[in-house]
Amino acid sequence: MKKLFTFFLAVGSLTASSQSFTSGNLVVSRLGNGTETLSETSTSSVFLDEYNLSGTKVRSIALPTVTEFTDETQTVVKNRRFTSLGLFGYEGLLSLSGDGRFLTMGGYDADPGTSSLNGVRRVMALVNVGGTVNTGTSTTISGNPNPRSVVTNNGTGFWFAVGAANIRYMALGGTGVTTVSTQPTASRSIGIFNGQLYAATTVANLRMATIGTGMPITAGQSLTALPGTAATDANTNQFVMFDTDANNIPDLMYTANDGGASPGTATIRKYVLESGAWAPKGTLSSTGITEGLKGITGNITGNVVTLYAVTMGNTGTSTPSALLKIVDNDKGSDISTTIPVLTRLATAPAGTVFKGVAFAPKETVTPVRFGTFNGKIEGNAVRLNWNTFSEYNNSHFELLRSADGKTFVSVATLQGKGEKGNDYIYTDYNPYPGINYYQLKQVDKDGTFELLKTIAINVGAIAKTEKVAAYFSSEGIFNVNVNTSVAGQGHIVLNDLTGRKILNVPIILKEGSNAFSFHNIKMPSGIYVVNLKEKNTSTSIKFRKD
Repeated sequence: MKKLFTFFLAVGSLTASSQSFTSGNLVVSRLGNGTETLSETSTSSVFLDEYNLSGTKVRSIALPTVTEFTDETQTVVKNRRFTSLGLFGYEGLLSLSGDGRFLTMGGYDADPGTSSLNGVRRVMALVNVGGTVNTGTSTTISGNPNPRSVVTNNGTGFWFAVGAANIRYMALGGTGVTTVSTQPTASRSIGIFNGQLYAATTVANLRMATIGTGMPITAGQSLTALPGTAATDANTNQFVMFDTDANNIPDLMYTANDGGASPGTATIRKYVLESGAWAPKGTLSSTGITEGLKGITGNITGNVVTLYAVTMGNTGTSTPSALLKIVDNDKGSDISTTIPVLTRLATAPAGTVFKGVAFAPKETVTPVRFGTFNGKIEGNAVRLNWNTFSEYNNSHFELLRSADGKTFVSVATLQGKGEKGNDYIYTDYNPYPGINYYQLKQVDKDGTFELLKTIAINVGAIAKTEKVAAYFSSEGIFNVNVNTSVAGQGHIVLNDLTGRKILNVPIILKEGSNAFSFHNIKMPSGIYVVNLKEKNTSTSIKFRKD
């Protein structure tokens, strides 16, 4: 064993890099230094390469290949060696923490070139925005499974998928290991979305699944399949999820399928959550480019999804290992027919392979120093105002509304006004009857967001006097609220001021309050007329789309 003694007393971290990661850049896990022999059965050195979004390499961080101790007696390990099997397809995935501050990866406490890994400690690597590497957390596992995927929510503990040894949890720097779930007999990767743990496995009825509720750290957790995900998709390496309607639940997902023993069949699969089930929205593959897909990440702006993926390539077709960019210009379309734009951004150096990709960790600077958020009733509307003391890296605010405080819809988007403090005002002309819950969502320029505050405004009988209320929420969703004393059939008709009919749909009304939403009604700002036709009555109102 190679050993290194240092005089640093801070347990569990290497000396930080002289350069911090740049927010919004990509980080790729690369195996091999160009001179080592890459193999499925022996370990290779590991590097984290930072790239800008154009594919230009910024720098490289080498993970440790020597053991570092905290004292000259070499009895207390500070950082362990970190290597990974070079050409073994199930290892080397890279993940960004739930709070966006750390990168994580799993490996071995072994020298490069080690082929006998029985009894060798499995190591969790944690890397912060400054490039400081922590490999002080490790464990041995019966059966010596492969360390396939490691995630953390905030840097205080790790969930890790270790093949046939299921899914486990270990605190940062801890010694105890909890088997969170024994259900997946062969997990491929795990991920976090909005405080929920997910897994991709090779189990036929659990290809994609939730793991317990939230971020479980106790044993006995069950996996629940995501309905609709392909039972035949046994080779998912990694996945990326998005929430497109701001209700804190993922409703858009892409998976990277490596093709198993046939890397030329590797595909990206797309799913959209529709009526509670994940509807397949096609696959994307390109001969000579997507072969041997491994890691995937991405962001979303409006209707456009930008994905970044890495491949191991395919020696059989001389396809190189590469970093790819995929632009899906319509989040709701089928990518088999509306084909995304695919670009190779970078190629792995000779004698090396890419395995994982994630966005660079970010500084803990609060993008927005938030002030107050208030609302008051003005006539039949609700006037909302908020202010900030400063705004750093702020893209925009979304104003969300809910009738029950649980399920929110987007009402308006207000662009950020600059880095100084600012005041914002929005008037909601179509509140729900009774209590309206308003929530502010602040969105960074890289697409990450924070839910700032929720307030409740009771409009009481003011809104109830309105028989029909209508408004457009974000992304082309047209909403109509109807109050009626008579149940039965009706029609909703939407026209512009020229009389052009935009929508004409039958509805079923129940006595009391009714809410209807119609998707993909994309109209410019202006004045519109909605007409409610019931059995013996017709009610029309004008409303403004901002």
